[in-house]
Amino acid sequence: GMSRDDVGGAGGPSSAEQLPDQPLRFSPSRPNTLIIFLDRFMGGYVEGIMAAEPALASRLAGFVWYPRTLAAGENSIAGVHPLYGGYDYTPVEMNARKKSLRDLSVEAFSILPYNFSQHGHRVNFVEPGGLGFTMAGDCNYLRMDGVFCSHIPPAVVKQHAQRMGFPLPELSRSSYADLLVLLASMRTAPYALKAVLNDKGPWRPFLDHSAGTTFKVWAELKAFESLSLTSAPEPNLNIISNILPHEPYYMGEDCLPQQQKFEVPNAEVARRGHPSLFSLQHEITARCTLLLVADYLDFLKRAGVYDNTEIVLVSDHGIVGPVVDKSSRALAGKTSDNVFVRSRSVLLVKKIGATGDLRVSEEFMPNAEVPRIVCERIGGCVNPFLANRPIAAFGRDDPFYVSLVPWQFSLQRPDAFVIHTQLMLKGKDPYNAANWAIIK
Repeated sequence: GMSRDDVGGAGGPSSAEQLPDQPLRFSPSRPNTLIIFLDRFMGGYVEGIMAAEPALASRLAGFVWYPRTLAAGENSIAGVHPLYGGYDYTPVEMNARKKSLRDLSVEAFSILPYNFSQHGHRVNFVEPGGLGFTMAGDCNYLRMDGVFCSHIPPAVVKQHAQRMGFPLPELSRSSYADLLVLLASMRTAPYALKAVLNDKGPWRPFLDHSAGTTFKVWAELKAFESLSLTSAPEPNLNIISNILPHEPYYMGEDCLPQQQKFEVPNAEVARRGHPSLFSLQHEITARCTLLLVADYLDFLKRAGVYDNTEIVLVSDHGIVGPVVDKSSRALAGKTSDNVFVRSRSVLLVKKIGATGDLRVSEEFMPNAEVPRIVCERIGGCVNPFLANRPIAAFGRDDPFYVSLVPWQFSLQRPDAFVIHTQLMLKGKDPYNAANWAIIK
């Protein structure tokens, strides 16, 4: 196998050295893979979205929705690593390694880039939030030949703001450009600055939720099309993250960001069947997120690269807070309560050449299966940090453990997550309340 240092020293341009105008690349003639990671998208919403937006069934051509998916945690710090690295990177498995969590985080983010680049693919990783336990994702941790890590250029967001008349001072409150500059200098940043950044936590905006933050992440999702080159000669693995489902507070029902918080009277919240305004805001923004993703998929179809691209839409966890899941499976299995909603991630998969309206599979499919799913096309993947053993096989973990940990990096131990609550799922059906137990 290889050590973290081998990967770190393998070269390849860092984001500081080059910011390509079109970091996402698709070949019209060679196979491609695209993973779109949508932070905090709760899987139970898909049923209601499909009912409200029937045209989505054909726009999501070839896709299979896996409602019986699950994340290994309730927040990104616990939920994101299995999504990129597989079962070897659940909090339970990471703690068992007794190694630096930061190094293990880098391992998880490196599994797919390593395997796909070894298989002759160019790897394009855009917005690697959480990489190496850094808030925005420090691309210096992902330096390998054939792997290109970058962030969406702030100019893209600024152009949208100017076009829509969104005030730039408000946009700057999301501290976007400043934050990237700060993060770029993290390795040499004064200790006090590092402490502030680390304390703010990984998946919290640098300042509080603001209209500028919602606008920024909406504009980034809208920009996927302009960030995509569709005439690449080489096969590509593209991974891109977006946190619009995480920032719903200023999103209008017309799916446009607004300068005032989205608010309706409490009676209207209740009439719509929601326990809180927070819940209604998240449902609206989940719908808008899936519609915006469908716009991007329509672009890939027009560009002639949809059919030969495997596409995964996935989240790292569900929602913590006053949200219940009223989808039919949750009601039938008595798992509407927020204790279940927290780890209820989303997963939709389109294989190369798949056609027809959106289908549903009831198979148990934790988001830790994503690496296995996308690696099938290249003959399977290995973990170079664990003696090149194959990454875990299908549905391995029964029981499956959900570990609830603080969301801040600074509140973990250097070599272990601080797990304050542990849930155990037996029987591979996360919608059935009888399958769940709190074991810690």
